[in-house]
Amino acid sequence: MNVRRVLLVVLVAFLVVVAAIVGGLFLYSQHLYRDSYGSDYTYEVRISPSAMITNVTILVPLPNRDGDSFLDTADVRHPFTPDGWTYDVVATDAGPMLRVRADEIPTDPTYHYSVVRDDRLVRWETIPPDEYDPTNESHLRVEHEDVEIDARVEGEATIETRSPVTSEPLLRPHENRTETACFMTRGEEETCYVYGGRVFVSYDADPDTTVYVAVELRGTNSWWVFGWNFNEYTDRQSVEVVGSRDGWIVTEGELETGRGNYRAPPESVPSLVQSVATEATNNKIPLI
Repeated sequence: MNVRRVLLVVLVAFLVVVAAIVGGLFLYSQHLYRDSYGSDYTYEVRISPSAMITNVTILVPLPNRDGDSFLDTADVRHPFTPDGWTYDVVATDAGPMLRVRADEIPTDPTYHYSVVRDDRLVRWETIPPDEYDPTNESHLRVEHEDVEIDARVEGEATIETRSPVTSEPLLRPHENRTETACFMTRGEEETCYVYGGRVFVSYDADPDTTVYVAVELRGTNSWWVFGWNFNEYTDRQSVEVVGSRDGWIVTEGELETGRGNYRAPPESVPSLVQSVATEATNNKIPLI
C-alpha cells in the first residue's frame, strides 16, 4: 500500500469520526432542548408611596384572555404580609383585577424566624418585636415601605411570544394600542406597542405624597443547550399620582413582543431515540 493510499484511508477515517461526533452533538443538543424546554408566566405588582398612605384600596389588571384570568389569590406570593393587608380577585367592567387593601403603607416593620426541616426552609413564622434578635441568623426584620407582589404559573404549552395579542393573556384593556419603535431592539422578531391601561386607586395621603403603581406580565419560553436561551413577551403598565385619590386612572402601557431567540417548538423536534431510529433506518443500520 503506497503512502497516497494510506493518507486517503486516514483522511476518510478522520472524516467519518468527525461526522459521527458532529452528528452525536446534534442529536444530544436536540435531546437537551426537548428535555429542558419550559414555558411560564410571571406576574409582578409594585406599589410605592413616598410617605404614609392610609385606607388603601388599589385594583390592578390581572392577566386576561377572553375575559378570564388564570391567576387567583392562591398564586400570589407575599410571604411577609402585615396585619391589615389583604388580596383578592374582583370582576370589573375593565376585566378581572387584583384588589390590594391595606390599613396603611408603609407600616411598622414585622419580625420573623425561619422554620427549617432537613436543612430546608419550610416557612417563616411571625414573632413579636421584643423577641427579635439581630444576631440570630434565623431571625429576619422586614420593612414595609412598599407593596411587592408576584406570581409564577407554568404554561400548559409553548407560549406565543411573537404575536400574543390574539392568543395570550395580557393586562387588558389595551386602549388605543399603537405600534412604536422599540427602545432597544434585540432581534428581527421584536415589535413594540404603547397603549392606555386602567387601575383603580383609593387612599388618603398628604397633598405632596406621590404614589407609584406598576404591574408587569411576562410570558417566557426557555431552554438549555450548552447555555440558557429564551424568548418572551412583556406587558407592563405604570402610573404615578400625587395626593389623595379615589377613582380610575389611565396608565401608560407598553407591550414588547418577539424578544429573544426562536427555533422550532419542542413538540416538532424528534426525541433522541426517534432521531437515532430514523438515522438507523435511513442508513440501514440494524438496531440492537
